[in-house]
Amino acid sequence: SGLLAFVTSATDSSLDAARESLRAGRSDDTAERLGKLHANTIAWGAVPPVTRARALRLEATIALEDEGHIARAKELTDEARALDPAAPRRSGRARCRC
Repeated sequence: SGLLAFVTSATDSSLDAARESLRAGRSDDTAERLGKLHANTIAWGAVPPVTRARALRLEATIALEDEGHIARAKELTDEARALDPAAPRRSGRARCRC
């Protein structure tokens, strides 16, 4: 429907902005954006699984890189993989191009 397309597009835009914040070293801003996304339970439940998986992967990155929570990062990554099994697997080294 048109409303679902609008919500998905807005969520994707928000995730793009969150990813850019994270890349700029503003993980607090990223976490705040993700928190707002989760708080909107109607939108969160309506967006496609692939979109929710994107958000979970961003959360996993914060959990691992900023907080050092390996177990939490794995949990989030596993959840994202269950939602979007076709997504390519990336190692941290490949992502940061170290």
